[in-house]
Amino acid sequence: MMQINHNNFGQVGQPNLITLASASCITHGPNAASPDQPALDYPYMSNTNTLVNAPTPAITHPPKLVIPKPIITEPTLDQINQNKLIQKCRSEILTINEYELRQSILGAISNTELEDTSRQAIVDVIKQGHQYLPKDYDEQDDTLIINNARDLIVKNITKPPELIEGIFYVGGKMSYNAPSKMGKTWSLMHLALAVSEGVDWFGFKTTKSRILFINPELQNFSFEDRIQTLARNFNGQPTLENFDYISTRGLGLNSNSLIPLLERRIKAGQYKAIFLDSIYKLYPENVEENSSSDVGRFLNELEQLANNTNAAIVYSHHYSKGLQSGKAAIDRSSGAGAWGRDPDAIISVTEHEKENTYTVEFNLRDFKPVQPIAIRVNWPNVTRDNSLNPKALKTTQYASKYTETNILDYLTSKPYTASELQKELKRELGMSSSTFYDLWNEVKKKPGVGQDNDKKWVYNRQVCNTANN
Repeated sequence: MMQINHNNFGQVGQPNLITLASASCITHGPNAASPDQPALDYPYMSNTNTLVNAPTPAITHPPKLVIPKPIITEPTLDQINQNKLIQKCRSEILTINEYELRQSILGAISNTELEDTSRQAIVDVIKQGHQYLPKDYDEQDDTLIINNARDLIVKNITKPPELIEGIFYVGGKMSYNAPSKMGKTWSLMHLALAVSEGVDWFGFKTTKSRILFINPELQNFSFEDRIQTLARNFNGQPTLENFDYISTRGLGLNSNSLIPLLERRIKAGQYKAIFLDSIYKLYPENVEENSSSDVGRFLNELEQLANNTNAAIVYSHHYSKGLQSGKAAIDRSSGAGAWGRDPDAIISVTEHEKENTYTVEFNLRDFKPVQPIAIRVNWPNVTRDNSLNPKALKTTQYASKYTETNILDYLTSKPYTASELQKELKRELGMSSSTFYDLWNEVKKKPGVGQDNDKKWVYNRQVCNTANN
């Protein structure tokens, strides 16, 4: 057995622990020498069981996995511009109604100056055009366009013409609001005439434009007589050559039937403005003036008419009953709040404290605030009067034919829904819908007024107990 001298560990030429462990593995391990099998030759061991310098074995690594980079081809500027043009053209096509589109195609191939080969080529391209659309194409892809604002930094933004300078653009919607019987129709005719002639309107410049005036309210002779009277008393010498009109009274047309007819008859850009007087005569069936959802849908139809004709839509609307000077101008129109939120411009005409004078106020979406003005009215003559204070509105309340008591009396007899009660009062007393709802907004707040289990309104009169007095 090998003798280990602990004092000699670490001395040169003396075996250390690593040497001993290696020797033990050789002589006693599974590779130990035997008479039949010599010991394995370990290159890093000498015959004296001492370690020698051995070459460092080469370390081999698995080959690197090379992932090919995706090839990203950036579109060229020409391709970008081409895609924008294609999308723009598709969007323009979608604004043309089917009737107009067919008429345009038929007109193109009927052009006698067109070569026969070109005529046939138009037909072939149209018939086969669908194959060039993406397989998953949907018209909504071109209707709802997502834009990036980066280009706005350098973009030259083109604005539409101003129908009335500083007040209203072509393509928008404007509401002309005024009290009943003050001359709304005269007023709207006067504005339409000024635009058609390109003359100032109460000191505001207008863009001379071809206009269409739709009259669903007056008999045709009355409408024509007013236009003639205005023209003969107008400043300058109006020709009326840019003033077209349609009288629809008695034709039973509402917006659902009239607007499609207009879109078929009017070419996009043919008129810069379409005037509607008065708007209540064009309500679709079952539209409630006091319902925001009903009014919203109706005004969306006017929006589509503006988009499809590239024209401004100007309509007259009446005030609610009673004194208006205590309300903000935007809240004076009768009915739902949508009337005051939807238009791009609202012109409000309100009685002035001076007789036969009115204050004209402007609520504008796209322009800087415009100060109110005062006008003197003696139709067919109307003039701006800068000597008057526009803020001096009339504060005297006219006696109303109907009161809250009329509504309370009916509520004591039996329960009603608001709609049922309104129809009952209109049938029995002749109370208009707008008058009812103006009064109803206050009535339902009164003590004793509430709803029963069927959600119908009732009124329990408050009885005074004299025993406690």
